[in-house]
Amino acid sequence: MIKVFIVDGHEIIREGLKHILLDEMDIEVVGEAKDGKELLQKVKFVDSDIIIMDLNLHGKSGDDVIKDLKRKKIKSKVLVLTINPEQRYALKSFKAGAAGFINKSAAINDLVAAIHAIYEKGRYLSPEFAEQLAFDSLSNRSEKQQLTYDELKFAIMLNEGHDIKDIATDLGLDSANAVVLRRKIFKKLNINSYLDLVHYFQN
Repeated sequence: MIKVFIVDGHEIIREGLKHILLDEMDIEVVGEAKDGKELLQKVKFVDSDIIIMDLNLHGKSGDDVIKDLKRKKIKSKVLVLTINPEQRYALKSFKAGAAGFINKSAAINDLVAAIHAIYEKGRYLSPEFAEQLAFDSLSNRSEKQQLTYDELKFAIMLNEGHDIKDIATDLGLDSANAVVLRRKIFKKLNINSYLDLVHYFQN
């Protein structure tokens, strides 16, 4: 059973999400909050796998709340569900520590798919956003730094803190090839460590 906690400033949205997810046999809503402050008060007492969170919250923004969750070592993954356009806001949310990003205009099936992807693989990238990341990387970096789609996906997962064995499984690689690919990525980006990779994504 996938345990979900909902964070949104509008009660009608929270109730709508609960109603939608009620139809999913393997998803259970275990809590809700109207803002980051209430979430941080409740989440340590609730066993949740995924926190569905809006970015537009009273007080701290969703991205700042995600950072607070990381600092407090809350293990629940965050799926951002917001009206904000993915093209402008998703990368910032991923850098803050989000595991997925989806727009409120998306279909119900897309939301459910994102929940399952995060629960099973640890993250969710929409095809459109993954394509945007690949395009931006190939367009904005020097020829030496240009990453292939698989290399970019590998680098993103490393930046999110995934274990190299899990990344290898996700990309269909054996451990030895995964290590080689990591070395190739580091060489292309002229970096030497995971910390360098984090700094790279922040630039």
